[in-house]
Amino acid sequence: MKTKKGKPTPPNLKLIMGNPGKRPLPKGPDLSSDLPDPPEWITGYALDEWNRIANKLHINGYLNDCTRGLFAALCQQYKMLRIAVEEQNRYISETGNASAVTTETTNGNIIQNTIIGTINSVTKVYEKLCTDFGLNPLKSGLPEEKPDKNGKERFFN
Repeated sequence: MKTKKGKPTPPNLKLIMGNPGKRPLPKGPDLSSDLPDPPEWITGYALDEWNRIANKLHINGYLNDCTRGLFAALCQQYKMLRIAVEEQNRYISETGNASAVTTETTNGNIIQNTIIGTINSVTKVYEKLCTDFGLNPLKSGLPEEKPDKNGKERFFN
């Protein structure tokens, strides 16, 4: 049975971490350029997020003309997350429902509040994009779990 390996660490991130494997780092294509401008369609919270971290990513070699669209998507996810959380806060203040996790349908059924589903799905995509850009330090250097060979290991720990 093959073990599942994580995604390879980008060379720039290995440099920042001090090249822990001490192997020669591959020379990638030279994508150095000026800091790209945000796309015209980036507005509001997305533009604020772009302005907050774009320069740091560019300095570290993560943001260039080739990765501009992906970073714009990250910024849009941040915007959607902020708007969804603000909507949840508005719902809490209007209804007085401090948990705001569930809502009642017109038929009287209790269901998950739709804004919670939105927050969960946007957060999942946002976290993945952040990890792709090396912005999630918890995902960059964690040891991998070793697979249990016979399935009984969990009973003896």
